[in-house]
Amino acid sequence: MLQHPLNLFKKISEDDMDALVNGALEILNTAGYDVFAPSALAVLEEKGVRVEGNRAFPTPEFIMEQLAQAPAQFTWMARNPERDVEIGNGSMVLTPAYGSSFVADAQGVRRNALMEDYVRFTQLTQAIEDIDGCSFIVVEPQDIPVEERALRMTRAMLDYSDKPVMGAVMTPEEADASIELVRRAMGGREGAFVLGNINGNSPLSLEKNMGESMMTYVRHGQAIYFTPSANMGIVGPVTPEGTCCFLLAEIMMALAIVQAASPGHPVIMGTGSFGTDLRNASTGYGRAEHVLGTLIMAQAAQRLNIPYRCTASVTGSCYTDARSGYESMETALAGWMAGASLAVHCFGILDNISSVGYEKFMLDLEIWRNLKSIGRTMEFNRENLALDLALERPAMFLAHPHTMKHFKEVIYQPMFAVAKPYDPEKIPNVTEMAADLCMKTLAAYEKPAMDAETANALDDYMISKGLTL
Repeated sequence: MLQHPLNLFKKISEDDMDALVNGALEILNTAGYDVFAPSALAVLEEKGVRVEGNRAFPTPEFIMEQLAQAPAQFTWMARNPERDVEIGNGSMVLTPAYGSSFVADAQGVRRNALMEDYVRFTQLTQAIEDIDGCSFIVVEPQDIPVEERALRMTRAMLDYSDKPVMGAVMTPEEADASIELVRRAMGGREGAFVLGNINGNSPLSLEKNMGESMMTYVRHGQAIYFTPSANMGIVGPVTPEGTCCFLLAEIMMALAIVQAASPGHPVIMGTGSFGTDLRNASTGYGRAEHVLGTLIMAQAAQRLNIPYRCTASVTGSCYTDARSGYESMETALAGWMAGASLAVHCFGILDNISSVGYEKFMLDLEIWRNLKSIGRTMEFNRENLALDLALERPAMFLAHPHTMKHFKEVIYQPMFAVAKPYDPEKIPNVTEMAADLCMKTLAAYEKPAMDAETANALDDYMISKGLTL
């Protein structure tokens, strides 16, 4: 995990935050929010919320009363208890790519993602200590039948990693099966052991399947991070203020439903895409507006005292070029400075999350290791201030005992910065170095242990669902 800076960055004033929150509450009360999931709509009707057809019109008092019940912190559990992580404890939990259907090579050429890619990226997730949890759709394997993907992907996460996992959400049936499979791997431990990525349907609606999946997670007591994606000028207002207002309304409504159904349920509020390219009506991951949305919505989460999820280390570039580097760094830095509790898409994302690249996966590792170095705890004691060295007045610090004692712990050694003088015949290629590091990391991967009883329980459940082993 990455510790947040001492003082989180705040983009807008408290008065402007009041206007944003009150604007979102006004939207919900006057324009309403469409809920197409019957079980979610029933919760609102039971609580006395005015409902007309599928549209609900909650009062500001109802929304704020429900949100006040959301916990500010919870544990995201792993099948290996030593891998449990805390959400909302002043640090950022890092997870890899989520949702891509393609794998891009070093030149940006895309191909369909396969199950072997899913396994490799899960192995990288396990092998890299800087990654805290598994993304459910680190890539979506196109060679697996759609009706089998949810369980086979969940099983692969459990087989190849013992870190915390996310679960299926596309249908309530898949959500139920994915959660049950993970439950069987937990050795009887209870709590939030699956994290579900529930997406709203902007503007101002919750689609039936996604809403029912959300309620499935509620019934199972599993954590939810709710993430609408209101691209400016496409499915949201063209002004960043307006898009933030619509997004906040959607988030507040969904999380209020969850809390009304299950007070104190673990939740995270988040934002996905935000900026756009209106020249072609496409998403704008990595753009300045994306950063702006992260900063403002994180501040709104702090106002509501709810953990925040950001979309970090993302880019619109098709391959690992300079653009992918600076866009990934600015979105990662924004999430860290703003105080996001969960960062999704931290490793590998290319082409507005359409693709994942092996080289990009490793280059993103360099970004996060740099940020961890920046975020390290500093101690201004006599030793670190080097006050006694002033009395010595050494002519050279390079070989001084003080330098020898501390340099390994205080100077970050970049993975892709070659410690050699300039040689025109051997100019290092960072992308090639990243590919080499990826292969070495996979070669050193060690599969986590799983006892026979647990493996058999997972096998039995897969077979009961009609899947061959």
